[in-house]
Amino acid sequence: METELSTFVNEEVKRRGWSFRHLAKLAGVSHTTVVNIVSGSVEPTPVVCRGLAKAFDVPSERIYAMAGILPDYGEVPPEVMAWGARLNALSEYQRGLALDMIERVLRIVEGNPDSSPPQI
Repeated sequence: METELSTFVNEEVKRRGWSFRHLAKLAGVSHTTVVNIVSGSVEPTPVVCRGLAKAFDVPSERIYAMAGILPDYGEVPPEVMAWGARLNALSEYQRGLALDMIERVLRIVEGNPDSSPPQI
């Protein structure tokens, strides 16, 4: 059964001129795992998804979304990824303060300055 991930993997392997064995080596998984993903006969684990993301040099979230592990939010702009990396480098306390400020600004920009923040 063809899946979004199986199509992506197959097309990327062809585009890059790789073999499935080469991809397996780069991803740190077995050749059989790659073949099963391409055939759509298995759903990859998060560990396999991370390996594929590393091999293809794409964000893990993209592979997770194609595998159905995460919802697909579309392409994440590079500046959003950069902000995420900066937030991730902060302490938990600093990150909480920054996220609270971002939430307040977003509510103002969206025209809901007095609305309650969404419950997470």
